[in-house]
Amino acid sequence: MKRIIEKYKKQRKYRHLSRQYLHKYAFVGVGNHSLNNLYPVLDFMRVPLKYVLTAGEKTAEILNKSSAKEYTAVCDPDVVLRDEAVKGVFISASPESHYALAKRMLQGGKSVFVEKPPCRNMAELDRLIRLEEETGRFVVAGMQKRYAPACSVLRKRLKRPEHYTYKFCTGAYPEGEDVLTELFIHPVDLAVFLFGQAVLVSMLQNGKTFLLQLMHENGVIGSLELSTSYSWQTAEERLVIVEKNGVYELNNMSEVLYKKKPPVIGNIPVEKVMKCNPVTEILFNQNMFQPVMQHNNIYVNGFYSELETFVSMCESSKPTQNLSAPALLKPTYRLLDEIREKSRKV
Repeated sequence: MKRIIEKYKKQRKYRHLSRQYLHKYAFVGVGNHSLNNLYPVLDFMRVPLKYVLTAGEKTAEILNKSSAKEYTAVCDPDVVLRDEAVKGVFISASPESHYALAKRMLQGGKSVFVEKPPCRNMAELDRLIRLEEETGRFVVAGMQKRYAPACSVLRKRLKRPEHYTYKFCTGAYPEGEDVLTELFIHPVDLAVFLFGQAVLVSMLQNGKTFLLQLMHENGVIGSLELSTSYSWQTAEERLVIVEKNGVYELNNMSEVLYKKKPPVIGNIPVEKVMKCNPVTEILFNQNMFQPVMQHNNIYVNGFYSELETFVSMCESSKPTQNLSAPALLKPTYRLLDEIREKSRKV
């Protein structure tokens, strides 16, 4: 048995170490999110970065002095655009610059991975979709929750959801210009991803808190609390979904539970008549004891899979499912525009 285990481990290691790439890549941005979440994934995947593009000359100077670097740090986007060896560009800069950078790279013949938000509104999203068609290139937007294992489990398991409550609460967000597209785009997009296109039925806003009622096209009703009035130390993302026979709970992308309801006979709940032991099924759980990739926070939150999707699309002519193509984000942006318009009137 030991020999079989060792053989499997070696084969897995050899596959990872021998991974070859046909193309080169560039990365735009050297911010906190990029350094902590995106660069580590690309390094693990051994993606050949040829350029790192930064707006700061001092940053470029420091990067070019690094003895560990395998890329050239540049400040001029034209250096990247002129290099035909670069097939794809990762964009993770300031949110307000994402759309302009993605547009320029597409027009220069590069496919693009662009962190959220890929753009500010529906008009810009439509322009990105047209550019994909005109240039023959593609965009993968950084909506990482669509790639999270927990959400994949929910999409496979959900049958006929009736209603849900979604709490997405963080601390203050002083660095952002637009909290809707820079932060709350995540829960709004996940609601659309899981339950389909929706309209805004009602909204209450009190400073930094949005209370939303949504009606999805399939009849599912959603209640969302989106707020930056809490604390980042105790930030919470909790989604509770009610179906006829049970209740699903998603907690911070690290756990999915299914709690089966006791039966109801002739409109009489059996649990009111006799003792029923509650049954909870663990559908997904981040195992913090095992230090492997599948339980790493970067993987659990979907960052690994979204980047892997982009690289696979650049490297292969085989179909790869792009869960966050701009065309798939249209229902999300329609809803965001609707929320923003109503917010102006409050």
